[in-house]
Amino acid sequence: MSYLYLKVVPLYAQQIQQGQLADERLWWWSVVHAYKQSVSISLWRLLSYALLFGLGLWLVVSYKPWCENAPAINLLLGTIWVGVLALLGRIDKQCFLLPDVLTQFLLWVGLLWAVIGQPGSVTTLLVTAAGVYVAGRIINILAGILIKQPLFGLGDVKLLVALTTWLGPYPVLLLFFLACVLCLISEALQQRCWRPRGHCAFGPYIVSATFLVWLLPYSWVALLRV
Repeated sequence: MSYLYLKVVPLYAQQIQQGQLADERLWWWSVVHAYKQSVSISLWRLLSYALLFGLGLWLVVSYKPWCENAPAINLLLGTIWVGVLALLGRIDKQCFLLPDVLTQFLLWVGLLWAVIGQPGSVTTLLVTAAGVYVAGRIINILAGILIKQPLFGLGDVKLLVALTTWLGPYPVLLLFFLACVLCLISEALQQRCWRPRGHCAFGPYIVSATFLVWLLPYSWVALLRV
């Protein structure tokens, strides 16, 4: 995971900034060729990121395990959850997009686990995911009419859809609200004004809000009915 975060993502972002199409082929090309890059990473930095990832993974698998009776499955799901979200946050920050190859992977793994672990909730998840996608597109269409620009990218909408399959139907609105609040506060502080302007990467704020919502006790989220 440290290799993907420290070597693959910078190469992937560099290729996109040079005009390459951000498709699945470019991602796997970056994965294969990143080790050839001359940019060296100190052992200390590599170990530091590995330690941070390990601590995050330990928190995930111990705080809210997906499968208490199968530690290997729980570890695999936690690795995908923490790793993919960290990669998406960094990619969006560097090149203002969320690649489908990662958001779709997160979506399909979440759906697969819902089918295996919680088969009774699959229909609700699918309906909610479809509703999130449609609502996101409608909001952007209205924003284009009223303020002549979208509020967020299509990749952000797809990420919210993918997160629905992992977190369930209730936390979606709360997650989106927290992401907007974090974005507004952060951009206001950076621009030193109460009404920030311009474009920003929304993905990192979605990722941050996701972990905040995930850390909330489920009873609180269910009580809010959001």
